[in-house]
Amino acid sequence: MKGRKILFLDENAKSRRSCVKILAATRATVTAPKSMDEAKELVDNNFFDIVFADFNCREILEVASKKSPFSKTILLAQVSISDILSYVHKEKYISNFLAKDVDGRIMPEDLLMTTEKILRNDIFGIEKYLTWGVEPFTYQIDDSNRRMEYP
Repeated sequence: MKGRKILFLDENAKSRRSCVKILAATRATVTAPKSMDEAKELVDNNFFDIVFADFNCREILEVASKKSPFSKTILLAQVSISDILSYVHKEKYISNFLAKDVDGRIMPEDLLMTTEKILRNDIFGIEKYLTWGVEPFTYQIDDSNRRMEYP
């Protein structure tokens, strides 16, 4: 993902530091402003392929969407799925969301996988969820009565 640019905004310094380290694995350029004002200035002067923002900083997603309609905007949230879906449905500038766990952390594998899927524009397929080195098998079954013959 070299050459891609990511903006990551989270008020929690610990979360911000750990997520920047994870995102660096994509080989994209990762910028993590410490404030909304700094984030707005960065968005005004740069194009970002992906803009992540914590729920409390979600205002930057709208700013980024208006400035660069091709940027993907990802809301990081620690609220119930029903709350987040109703919110995302209303706010059309949010392209994706990523859930935080009950302690406010983002699972490293979720962050990395989501980022890579979006940057590659390849969101479908089971391969992304398999451990490295695991190969999926494909069988063509033309009779449902024979499906038990396959592992």
